[in-house]
Amino acid sequence: MPKISVIIPVYNVENYLKQCLDSVVNQTLKDIEIICIDDGSTDNSSTLCDDYALIDSRIKVIHQINKGLGGARNTGLKYATGEYILFLDSDDWVKRSTCEIMLNKAIEIDADIVLSGETLYYENTNIYKSGWRDFKNYNNIEEISESNFIKTFTPAWARLYSKSFIKKYNLQFVEHCYYEDNSWGCLVAIFAKRIGFVENQFFYRQRDGAITSKKDEKVFDWVKDFEYFYNFIKDKNINSKKLEMAKIWYLLNFYNYYHQLQNKNKKIFRNKIRKILPILNIDINIIKNTKVITNKKEKTRLIKFFKFLSSNLIYKYLYIHKNVIQNIFSVKNENLYKVITILGIKIKFLRKKIKEQSLALQKELFITEENYKILNKKIFNFAEFISHYNKEPIKIVEPDYQNNLIYDKDFYKSQAEESYNSAQIVLNIFKKYYSPKSVLDLGCGVGTW
Repeated sequence: MPKISVIIPVYNVENYLKQCLDSVVNQTLKDIEIICIDDGSTDNSSTLCDDYALIDSRIKVIHQINKGLGGARNTGLKYATGEYILFLDSDDWVKRSTCEIMLNKAIEIDADIVLSGETLYYENTNIYKSGWRDFKNYNNIEEISESNFIKTFTPAWARLYSKSFIKKYNLQFVEHCYYEDNSWGCLVAIFAKRIGFVENQFFYRQRDGAITSKKDEKVFDWVKDFEYFYNFIKDKNINSKKLEMAKIWYLLNFYNYYHQLQNKNKKIFRNKIRKILPILNIDINIIKNTKVITNKKEKTRLIKFFKFLSSNLIYKYLYIHKNVIQNIFSVKNENLYKVITILGIKIKFLRKKIKEQSLALQKELFITEENYKILNKKIFNFAEFISHYNKEPIKIVEPDYQNNLIYDKDFYKSQAEESYNSAQIVLNIFKKYYSPKSVLDLGCGVGTW
């Protein structure tokens, strides 16, 4: 039985595979097996694996249809015979003594897992940089802060696992899923008892087209990965603090990835998150008291985001009501034009005409700053009436997610006629002073010209 099984998923990495395999076959620890899982490669990677297997009998090559990184690792676990498991991505590489150093630490403390830091390599600039996971001076898990605890375990690579630990908890990766090592890392963090540390042993390649660079394309898999995590632990009666930390960590990543998405994908991702909120099973107080997030501003933003997810009415306010206000009255600069929107009509004016005309306009319309504030308030009231017409009084949250306000439809209904007339007066004054370059009906149903 070999001491370590090094599991290397391989998919279309012919330009990097040789460096990876060379770093493993030349380890100072010879008592290892190297399992290459060719995950349906369409380039020369498959042939390279077979060629290395002919040279080194410690190398096993398994060819399979594409199952993704998680599926390839699961296959590797199935065939592994070593006492310990080491995952290595096929575009990364390790130091010559990595296996020996990590094994010695594992034996020393009878570890469930040994953690290593990494050195980042940016191939576009040929720059090496130490990653944030640098465990050189760590002696025990208590030295890891709660804010870093879960994410310390989430990369499956750069960790040496006891095979008996993996078997005890029947740990597996979610298949056909990007970010597949998130649920794996959370489960390891929850179950591992004996944890060791070694200084940086891994070189992690940052390259264009890697999984971690395609955030918008596959970000929905965050939800799929969480569902796998939840289904794994739901019947295991786990009420540990680590489980709560994992849930907060997932929610925080939902928030971060949501704001990186293009607008067209935000609604899809938002709805996916809303569906799993009941099984996430956390509340505002848990978020307020957690130490997973130490930055007060970040925690405040997450609380607002959680409130936002928890109410469809909030969504309607933020994304419908906001647009209603902008369609009733707004003034923006767009290149050579000043664009004024009033009652659903968008009017473009050449900006060079604005200066002299605006003086007369302001004299007639915005005589004082107080009058301007009154007009804005009327516009706001009218927008509330449009947003919530024929609805019961409801509770909504302001766009900054901070102030809870109660809006009564009867009040805004009584203000609607006056507010509409005010907006119409504004429109007529603009028509008096400007010749529209172009007019576009936005079709918002608020009013017509």
